[in-house]
Amino acid sequence: MQIMTKRIGAIMLAACMLAVLAFGGAMAWAETSQAGNNSLTVQLSGAAYNDQSVTVDITASDVEYDLYQIASGEKDPRFDTWNYTWDITAFASLKDQADVADSASDWQDVADAAAALVEQNSIPADKQGTGGTAIKELNNGLFLVIPHETLSDKYRYTFVPSIVALPTKEPIEGADPEVVKRDGYDVNYPVIGTAVEYGAWKNEATIYLKFEVVPRYGSLIINKNIQSIAGTMANWKKASFHYHIVSTADSPFEYDNWASVTVTGEGDFQGPPIRHIQAGTIVKVTEVYEGADFTAVGSTESDAVTIIADNEDGTMPQNVAQVYFTNTSDKKIIEGSGIQNEFTWQDGDWQLAATPESGQINEPTA
Repeated sequence: MQIMTKRIGAIMLAACMLAVLAFGGAMAWAETSQAGNNSLTVQLSGAAYNDQSVTVDITASDVEYDLYQIASGEKDPRFDTWNYTWDITAFASLKDQADVADSASDWQDVADAAAALVEQNSIPADKQGTGGTAIKELNNGLFLVIPHETLSDKYRYTFVPSIVALPTKEPIEGADPEVVKRDGYDVNYPVIGTAVEYGAWKNEATIYLKFEVVPRYGSLIINKNIQSIAGTMANWKKASFHYHIVSTADSPFEYDNWASVTVTGEGDFQGPPIRHIQAGTIVKVTEVYEGADFTAVGSTESDAVTIIADNEDGTMPQNVAQVYFTNTSDKKIIEGSGIQNEFTWQDGDWQLAATPESGQINEPTA
């Protein structure tokens, strides 16, 4: 899906003004901007384009980005437009593609190609910035903005690279949409218009990044302590305890699942981690079956816990959500066993497998 922001409008206005003037559009002469007199501020748009229901939990100041000048700019002496020269060696190969770019989609392709060059050739950024804070003293020309992937407690925010022209123009509020829409351009991309519709050239540019959000997932560990067992290990082998995991009324996400823990004697045990729970979910765990030969010590319902996102490599963080239950024997000897579905991280994705329980403790990693 394409990113729809004002940055394309700024580029296309500068690139296509001559075509508009050829049809007799009004011209407004602007003074030539001095090199090094421009600034750029990166902001966030209001909502994720792939999920409008998401409550955004980052601000512009959380987003870091790299900035590259990819072409130099010179004010046209006759028309109210700027001409761009692809004289920056690292990006000179983009000239032919940029020369025929005449739509938002075309310019997004140029931005993607420029970002690919950065990655392939390990090109260092000219400047690095943080959203909401202007980068100043920028020369005239075209600039590539590559925002970094940004993580919150609940989501992963991803962005596409963008190109912005400095100086820039913005459409005047209240401009006639039918005029802006001519030549097949959508009203949301006011890329061709008269100088009256766009006003004067501006040295202070602001772009609004739209973003995609992807949920992060975390884990839950159920801890079991057995104070005493009935009989001896010679005639007592194992017992299973079953749990209902449900999101609370104030949880931002819903969750409902079952899990089991199998014990093989006295002491501390953990069931297989319950994986792939959306980070930020608030859950309570209830022990609904303590094994026929055991009784609960204390409450059979846990306190509410919040699911913490797993590490980027899929391992559990040190502060993984955990709940604790204690039982003791009531002197009956009735064996039990169980099985539960477990998600494992393989090949960069979660895989579901039915895994027999064991009493092995799964240590969280940093």
